[in-house]
Amino acid sequence: MSIGKIIVVYASGDHRVVDAEPDLLPQLQRLVGGWIEIIKNQNAGTSIPLGDNLRRNLVAAVNEEGLLQDVVRYNGVVSYLLKYPGLIAGDAVLLRAGFTQEGEPDVFPLTDEDASRLDLILQLMWSREVRE
Repeated sequence: MSIGKIIVVYASGDHRVVDAEPDLLPQLQRLVGGWIEIIKNQNAGTSIPLGDNLRRNLVAAVNEEGLLQDVVRYNGVVSYLLKYPGLIAGDAVLLRAGFTQEGEPDVFPLTDEDASRLDLILQLMWSREVRE
């Protein structure tokens, strides 16, 4: 049984939806190629139709040293989606922020519904970039 989905967004702009593994941290580290840093969503006022809950809680896991390792691999899709004011370099994984049962902040897989919505948005964003 799936515990949820995560979306890997490659620096190339391509993406894929994958099942989250029960032990999420090693999966995230493997997908971004190193230690992770969580980038918070800055686009509370965006017109991108994320839905209120996802808009507030969408985050990306990125390689903590991505700018040192992948300066030439700017991830424009995730930077735009999160309205991040800095540079995001390398591959990123989209997830949602939340709290553990003990009340500690943590990250969690996306629901199937949120993953489907984001998948469609990313498909539309990429197809628009290709045309321009």
